[in-house]
Amino acid sequence: MRTLECETCCEQSICNSVECQPPSTTTTTTTAAMATTTTLPAAITTSSLWSVWSSWTHCPYSCGHDGIQHRFRHCLDQDPRVCTGNKFDTKICHTRVCCTNPPVITYIDSDQFVFTRSFLVLYCNATNFDTLSWRIPEVVGHSYPVNVNRPAGEPTVVISHITTENEGPYVCTVTNACGTASRVVNVKVLA
Repeated sequence: MRTLECETCCEQSICNSVECQPPSTTTTTTTAAMATTTTLPAAITTSSLWSVWSSWTHCPYSCGHDGIQHRFRHCLDQDPRVCTGNKFDTKICHTRVCCTNPPVITYIDSDQFVFTRSFLVLYCNATNFDTLSWRIPEVVGHSYPVNVNRPAGEPTVVISHITTENEGPYVCTVTNACGTASRVVNVKVLA
């Protein structure tokens, strides 16, 4: 049988250690018939008569709906009337939008070998996407080479008057609620 001191003092399974014996206090209750003195550990309060909360239950939905999760605790006293408060707790669990069709890149140009001062258009076509973006090689001092045009949301990147600064990986990325898909076109500039 567990001791009252251990139930109220110990957080985990370190019961009956020296740290689990708080100093005692004395309370006196007087009735018309008799006076009673009870000795309890000083750390005991009404809220400490409860066990620790259980883990939250799993959200009932993996996607598409908000759900309700529960956790529980029990009264450690033999007389449950001394425990005030709730023995269970609830919260809303928010889930992501359900995924039915992940984004798919259906076409992207193969790696390109181009000469300096030439013109290049890279294509990336996709289905089931909400956003499409290109990440292009950066140049020190610029967010990207100034001769690159990449209109937001468009499946193309246009490079005019190619220089060696345009060399590197060009990454097309499409996203939707299901996730992300990316493909790379490497551009190599020839002299």
